Amino acid sequence: MTGDLIRARFLEFFQGHDHLVLPSAKLRPDDPTTHFTTAGMQPFVPYFLGNEQPPQRRIATCQKCLRSDDLDEVGYTARHLSFFEMLGNFSFGDYFKKEAIAWGWEFVLQGLELDPELLWVSVYENDDDAAAIWRDYVGVKPERIVRFGMADNWWGPVGNSGPCGPCSEIFLDRGPAWGDATDPTQDEGGDRYVELWNLVFQQYNATCSKKELMATRQVPDPLPAPGIDTGAGLERIAAAMQGVSTVFETDLMRPLCDAVIERARVGGTTVVYGADKETTAAVNRISDHIRALTFAITDGIFPSNKAGGYVLRQILRRAARFGRMRLGLAQPFLHELVPAVVARYSELYPELVSGQATVVAQVKAEEERFSETLNQGIPRLEDELSGCGGSLSGERAFFLYETYGVPIEVQVEVATEQSVTVDVASFEHIRTSRERSAIAVGFTGHGDFGDDLLADVPPTTFVGYGETSSQAKVLSVLVDAKLDETRGLITEAESCDTAVGGGLTIILDRSPFYGESGGQVGDTGRLTADGVVVEISDTRRDKNGRWLHLGRVAEGALRVGTTVTASVDIARRDAIRRAHTATHLLHAALRRRLGEHVAQAGSLVEPDRLRFDFSHFSGLSADDLAAVEAETNERILANHPLRIEEHSIEEARRLGALMFFGEKYGKSVRVVNVGAEFGMGLSTELCGGTHAAATGNIGSVRIVSEASVGSGIRRVEALTGLAALDYGRSSESRLREVAATLKAPVAEVSDKLDALQARLREAERQLAAAQAASASGQVDDLLAGRRDIAGVAVVAAVVVAADADSLKALADDLCDKLGDGVALLGAALGDKVLVVAKASDSAVARGAHAGNSVKAAAQVAGGGGGGRPAFAQAGGRDVAKLDEAVAAGLAALEAQLG
Repeated sequence: MTGDLIRARFLEFFQGHDHLVLPSAKLRPDDPTTHFTTAGMQPFVPYFLGNEQPPQRRIATCQKCLRSDDLDEVGYTARHLSFFEMLGNFSFGDYFKKEAIAWGWEFVLQGLELDPELLWVSVYENDDDAAAIWRDYVGVKPERIVRFGMADNWWGPVGNSGPCGPCSEIFLDRGPAWGDATDPTQDEGGDRYVELWNLVFQQYNATCSKKELMATRQVPDPLPAPGIDTGAGLERIAAAMQGVSTVFETDLMRPLCDAVIERARVGGTTVVYGADKETTAAVNRISDHIRALTFAITDGIFPSNKAGGYVLRQILRRAARFGRMRLGLAQPFLHELVPAVVARYSELYPELVSGQATVVAQVKAEEERFSETLNQGIPRLEDELSGCGGSLSGERAFFLYETYGVPIEVQVEVATEQSVTVDVASFEHIRTSRERSAIAVGFTGHGDFGDDLLADVPPTTFVGYGETSSQAKVLSVLVDAKLDETRGLITEAESCDTAVGGGLTIILDRSPFYGESGGQVGDTGRLTADGVVVEISDTRRDKNGRWLHLGRVAEGALRVGTTVTASVDIARRDAIRRAHTATHLLHAALRRRLGEHVAQAGSLVEPDRLRFDFSHFSGLSADDLAAVEAETNERILANHPLRIEEHSIEEARRLGALMFFGEKYGKSVRVVNVGAEFGMGLSTELCGGTHAAATGNIGSVRIVSEASVGSGIRRVEALTGLAALDYGRSSESRLREVAATLKAPVAEVSDKLDALQARLREAERQLAAAQAASASGQVDDLLAGRRDIAGVAVVAAVVVAADADSLKALADDLCDKLGDGVALLGAALGDKVLVVAKASDSAVARGAHAGNSVKAAAQVAGGGGGGRPAFAQAGGRDVAKLDEAVAAGLAALEAQLG
């Protein structure tokens, strides 16, 4: 039974039991406590917590997952993977244990066509209900039901808090050929009893991690309604059904392993899969890691130096290292394996096809950086080994790992060749503590979702798409309210019936004011009634759909129950509309110019100003920015109409509507289509914001900046409408000022600057020639003062140098003319000291060490540094001690040669 058939049968089975089948969520989760989507239930946490309503109370998915807990095991064991597909069915307050257990058994018997005599089940040690259902309702023999503790049969929470509960597992007995264990309790870590399915009974909401739950044994608070979360690893089921020893031998992974073996063959290494443990592990690990990289980068996660990007970088480097060490693949090769992943999985995940070019480019660039790192790091490792006295400390090993990227395995391998030991245990301790800090950047736990202080106040009806002024009733007035952004709730406030002054939060039964959401700022305006004027300075919304109007009473007194006229500041709303519609056009232009991997990663829409964050792996060139701006303005001038309609989420997907990072969608969604007269439109996105009626209303767009805001994330800022016009006027004014300074017409400013730059280059050339002539004279003077130390010619002196490069060049020149000798030079560069040393090969063979010499010199001048025996440089802060520093370096050199 193929992996694709298992996946299809599972989803069809639960669709037949009234489940809504949803596509996989992305690997980048909308969850601040974890870096990746690690489980099938993770995208549905808000539904389990009761914070949001699911599109349907029964859902089934095949979810892409990525875990980094056991990376060291990947490739060596039969089941460990970093990326995998998780089959799951979910109930949000609908069915519970009885139905979940019965359907699980039915699918295993009918969908997987397994013999019930080969099946075992487990339950949590205290879950008598589940045991009774298996025994009395399903009919499993009591002796085939085993119990496990919290370590094995309790699931969750994901991260540091969230839904959790006891679970029940279904095992397949593969027979005595796979081991001697007589039941699953005796087969921990074995291969005889394979876990096919884990049925999780989500009953509780933990405020701590599973580790803390196990330590305290406290029962968490119950969820608003119990739910079901089941998980069945597709690769594990496929291995069991196909009768193979490991997940890597299934039809899901074997094509990728074959691609790795073929690439090794092209590189000159013949691999016989299974013949050698280490070589086979390398093939397995590389195939797993390239699959993980391909899916993660397609979903907008890029290798970087923090958070999830840091983990992804480690995954890539592990794969590259195994290829280099075990398969002889010294040159970048991983990017060549991406097409194999796309070919195997693109039918189910078509986004892999459109993202392939981006993945290949990103992986190749990252591989090349790592290769350069190793090429620079190995010589530094050899320097460390030559001076470590036979044992490299964990601290120095971590320094090489962190600064030069030399993996510990490579360090151990090179050290062994030189009969040097490495303190690996100390290294691992340091690495673990440092990497936890790097990965944790920007991540916090969930707060305690407490009571809603406005539980008696109904949601606000938003009428602002069609109206900018409407009658409304004041439902509540709060003083000094505090909105907890994480919870989306008012956590502190004083309620009053009549209010004057400022610091007010007003809730209406209906409102034309847009509440800040999706990056668009909230509206401002006024509430008016007889003798009452309230200035609204901002509009927010809480998680339960109440519009929070922030303001102050300018005239009279505002009373609860008053009917007011709520009027939006129309001029400001129009400016926001212009910027929001321009954001959609800019997004579409970026995708057309850079590729379909471009996806929104955040935005801010203000009056005539926008900020747009998007996934892309490199900076935009001037030509890119000009092309994107030009296309956007062409669409504006064409005055395309906007068509905004409500659709089901399925219909929106069929229309190709883009869905934004961090947003969640219900059954019905709002689709904003720009240029609908061209079929699908120029831009089709799901969006709840306010927009211009036609693109011509935007006026124009000016891109004012582009920069990186994180690895793999770029940010563009732009102006629209009157702000764009003002920017153009300001730029023209500055250009006229430059022209006046250059005493040239505006049209000739560029030519005038070119001429000035040419004159500057000529002046710099003449200065360099003069410095070279001066240096040549210095060489003769310095050679005249050379000394002999144990038969080695040495020049040690304080010299005058323009910069670091000229000082190094002088040392090179001296060493060349000495033939067999050492040049040790110090110079004051501004308020800093720089010392360089260069030694010939024969001088190094006789004991000279440039690195140790400059290190001794720099310490005297209040600095540090070092390097290789043949060449090194170091800096200091105390220019007054320059002469002493050079003397100290000379003394160190004399000791080395003596």
